[in-house]
Amino acid sequence: MAVGSTKFRSSISRLVGSAVLLIVLLVMPPLVGSYWIHVLMLIFFHGILAVSLRQMLILGQVSFAHPAFLAIGAYTSTLLVMKLGLSFWFSIFLAGCASGIVAFLLGLPVLRLTGPYFFLATFAFLEVVRMIFTRFYEPFGGPMGIYDIPPPNPIGPIDFSSISHFYYLVLIVFVITLSFFYSLEKSRFGQSWHAIGQSHVLAESVGVNVMGYRVLAFVIACFFAGIAGACFAHYMTHMSPMEFGLHLSVNCIVWVVVGGMGNVFGPAIGAGILTFIPQFFKFTAEYEAGLSAVIFMIIILFLRGGLISLPQVISKGIKKSRGKDLASS
Repeated sequence: MAVGSTKFRSSISRLVGSAVLLIVLLVMPPLVGSYWIHVLMLIFFHGILAVSLRQMLILGQVSFAHPAFLAIGAYTSTLLVMKLGLSFWFSIFLAGCASGIVAFLLGLPVLRLTGPYFFLATFAFLEVVRMIFTRFYEPFGGPMGIYDIPPPNPIGPIDFSSISHFYYLVLIVFVITLSFFYSLEKSRFGQSWHAIGQSHVLAESVGVNVMGYRVLAFVIACFFAGIAGACFAHYMTHMSPMEFGLHLSVNCIVWVVVGGMGNVFGPAIGAGILTFIPQFFKFTAEYEAGLSAVIFMIIILFLRGGLISLPQVISKGIKKSRGKDLASS
């Protein structure tokens, strides 16, 4: 009974905390300048990438290809809007589908690999995608990329050429992403993914379709990367293949590990912290990589569960301290 009561209070606390944070994010644009709105939007973009990538890391599959699917979504939406005249509200869905379809075709052979063979295959795929976008000037713009990408089509009086209006669009996509993966986590799919991550041999022995669940997780993760790519392209109004390289792949993995894989909020927290710190300390721009590395090492050494484990670590420390005080008295 006490355990159930504790879980209930914990759930209520998380719900209240999430509601308060959402309210703060909703009222943020009028309170801060456009620069900080831009930083918050980068946090949302990075959070979507990190939360969706966690889906693969749960399975024990370290994918370096996530930026490739971000790029596929970005280029798909951009070309559909600029070349075919489609509405952004249609192209954003097709961008996610394009990334999901490519992920399905790639996943069928590649997801049979494990360990270093898998991440080397995904790294090779990332480089192939970048090479294609770099090599072909038509229709991808070559190494210079594509300029003057239009903002989303207006909805009534809402004009998305305004950074404040675009902020709310990206916030909605971010919240939908978190909610979707949180729901998956609580479903039988989430339980199966965790079981496969712990031991795919044992999971298969009890009847779990390991390959099917891996492909499904990969497609879902890449679908959301494609959605993020579409939003990113139409927000930045310019993109080039150089933005979707190995540096972003490594960052995505670091965001997940720093935040913690214990739940879907961990990667979002990791992405937020490691995106915010370099922006806040602009005078340390030349030390950005080193600063991020120091934070990463501290988390690895002292918070094995990531930043989301910090409350539990503090709680255990307090209880241990109280126990020592009682013993000494």
